[in-house]
Parts: sequence; structure tokens; C-alpha cells
Amino acid sequence: MKKTIVSIISEQTIPNYLFIKANYERGDSLLFISSDKYKERIEWIVNTLAYRFPCEIERVVFPAGCEERWVDMQELLQKVLSAEKHYLVNLTGGTKYMSLLVQHVFEPFKSKFGYIPHPKNCFLVPNKNEALPLDYRITVDEYLSNYNVAYTHKEVVEEEVYTDCFFRRFVTGRLNFDVVNSLRAYRDKKQIKISEIETCEGTEKRPRVEGLSDFLKDIGFPMGSEGVLNKKEIEYLTGGWFEEYMYYVIKKYIHPQDIRLGVLIKKTENHNQNDLDVVFTSGNKLFVIECKTGIDGVRMFNETVYKATAIKEAVLGLSANTFIVSLASEDERLKATAKNMGISYKCREDVSKPELLEKFIKEIKDKAQD
Repeated sequence: MKKTIVSIISEQTIPNYLFIKANYERGDSLLFISSDKYKERIEWIVNTLAYRFPCEIERVVFPAGCEERWVDMQELLQKVLSAEKHYLVNLTGGTKYMSLLVQHVFEPFKSKFGYIPHPKNCFLVPNKNEALPLDYRITVDEYLSNYNVAYTHKEVVEEEVYTDCFFRRFVTGRLNFDVVNSLRAYRDKKQIKISEIETCEGTEKRPRVEGLSDFLKDIGFPMGSEGVLNKKEIEYLTGGWFEEYMYYVIKKYIHPQDIRLGVLIKKTENHNQNDLDVVFTSGNKLFVIECKTGIDGVRMFNETVYKATAIKEAVLGLSANTFIVSLASEDERLKATAKNMGISYKCREDVSKPELLEKFIKEIKDKAQD
């Protein structure tokens, strides 16, 4: 028998989306119940579902203030209900008062109820002790779309083996850091001739990068065009390699549901343009790793933490987990400060020492399984 899946909409859209994806069968219909405050989130969910075949969708939106008036809500809901339909009702969203009202209204009909104790991946069913598993797993695209976030992302520049070697060179001090630091001034260039910036007079804005050819030869850098560096290659050499290193580490040890490198959130009326280094989903939770080859002082640390906190609160939802990983030396004071802001801060030792990297990976896995 075909059914109508009922969702109560509130600030967090992921539990609604997961409930529908886990229970929807072609031919079912959808009913969304929302206060006026969160009505736009109905479209976020519908757009993410992207059902291309006919799917009946009904919406009941309570006018402002109505979500606190029992009789008014009841009358609005009863207008759309039918004794001929079978309802599967998700009680997860909305206010407690709305949830109580919805259960009261739907109980006389052919209704079954469920509740997702988000971020846990299971269903709770009234009058039963056992939780049912939630098997559906969400992608990065789905997660961000549920918060109306559009984005682009990068592709990796170098293979895992090379990037791992670059990481080892960095942490053991076997890189010409003067060349790397000088090359940062050219990150905005689409491409540059190596000979030109090795021999130019140099300015404060565009310094001469002496020894660049020898540096590239020493590290065996696989350039796409001889004698020329393009924008992607410059970004890789001046820090992008660490983002790719962490991308490969996550793929290797976490086996995420989905992963993206260099996510650029498009600027909209509600969101500023922001870049996120590594983004992945695991256990239906979103994880963000911000990568820094160094944290140069408290000011830079504070700016990094505040940015990560602001993005999490404004864009990523309650179940998102943010890590800042720096190749600066360990600093327990900075770790404690980040923790107070809801951010996990990792230092060079946490990714360079096998036993600490294993602990870091376990922390991510534990959060994914919570």
C-alpha cells in the first residue's frame, strides 16, 4: 500500500531527509508541516531529493505564532488528511509542542510513527524497545544541499605517493622554505615562467625566487609544462600539498561515505564565500578539516578558529565536526582554546607520529559512530 511520509520541519533538515530516503518508495507522497519561520527549508529538502518522476508533495505552513495555538494547528492539518491514506510520520522535527500536536492529529488515521535521535543512525518506534537501523548514508552534495549551500571543489594535483614524500620532507626540514615562502607571492598568477621570477629584480610584492629551478629538481616536482608553473602547481607547492595529504589520509584510514577537496562555498544572500580544505561525510555526519602548514602566533590561530566556528554555526548544521590541523609544534594551550570553541585542534605531532595519528583517526571514527 502506498504511503504518505510526513515530515515536521525545523532548523535541522538532515533528520527529515534521512527519514524520507530510508522509507520512500516510488508512488509514495510527501507531506511537509512547518512553521512560517522554517518554510523555506521544505524547498531545500525537496530540491535535494530531486525526484524526477511524479511525486505528490503537500505543504502545511502554520502562520507566524500559530505553532503555539493547538486548535488552529489541528484545524489546518485536518483539512489535508484523508482516511484513505496510510501515513508514516517522522516526529523528529519541529518544536515539542508541534510534535505532540502532530501525533495527536495523526493517531486516528492509518498512521505509523518514527523518531530519529539524530545524530544517531537509527529509528525509534513508539511502544518498542528496539531501535531499527538507519542504513542510508548521505553524500557531501546531499548534506550541503539540505542547508541550501552551493559549492565548487578542486581535484587533486599530485598522486598519493608523491604527496606523502612531500609531507616527509616538510616535517623533517628537508625543504627550501625560503623558496616556498617567496613563491607565495605568485599564488594569484595563472602561470609563471620559472626563469623570469628567478632573475627578476624583485619587489616587496613580487620577490625574486632564487634557486627555484634547483628546488623543483631536488624535490622531483612533476610539472605539466617544462619551465612553467601554473596556478594549481603554485598552490600545491605553497600549502595545497598538505590539504591533499590530509585528503589521502582520510580516504585511506576513514573510508568516508564521500569526500571533497578544496570546497568553495558560493556567496549568496545568506552565506559568505568561504573555502573549506577537506570535507567528507561519515556516519551521516559532516566533517571539515582545515589545513595549515603553520600557525604563526595567537592572532592567526584565533582568526582560524573564529572562521571555522562561524562557518559551522552559519552553514554546516549541528552534526558537523570541524578540525584544524596545523604543522606547527604542539601547543596544549591552543588545543584547549579551540576545544572551548567546539573545534578540535591538531598539531604536527598528531599527524606525523604514527601512534598519535592513530589516535586522531580513532577520534574521527568515534564521532562518526556516536
